[in-house]
Amino acid sequence: MKKELNKAILSSKDFYHYINIDDILYCRSDHSFTIFYVKNYGQIKVSVSLQEVEKKLKGDDFIRPHHLYLVNLNYIKSITKNHTLEIYLEGGNTIPVSSQMEKKFREEIEKTLNVKII
Repeated sequence: MKKELNKAILSSKDFYHYINIDDILYCRSDHSFTIFYVKNYGQIKVSVSLQEVEKKLKGDDFIRPHHLYLVNLNYIKSITKNHTLEIYLEGGNTIPVSSQMEKKFREEIEKTLNVKII
């Protein structure tokens, strides 16, 4: 059975952008705005908080590793485990994992991806 594409309309200052939710690499908070980083599209800045975005994308493979970021788990290539965790995404972007979110992040990765971190 073919998977249905999840779609979203992002309302920026000048346009309504019709995108696939699966193409969102990550989102970054910019005060009361959220910047969406979309595969093969670029950046889209919308006037909505990251907290609201997180609520709307709940259940769509997104995780909050830091208070400024929301990351699509499907684009994670690797995670460093030096003194602090950092997420490396496809395309070369690096996202920090805050020390307060580290334990929850590991649990969410295991639960969402159905894997065990050993």
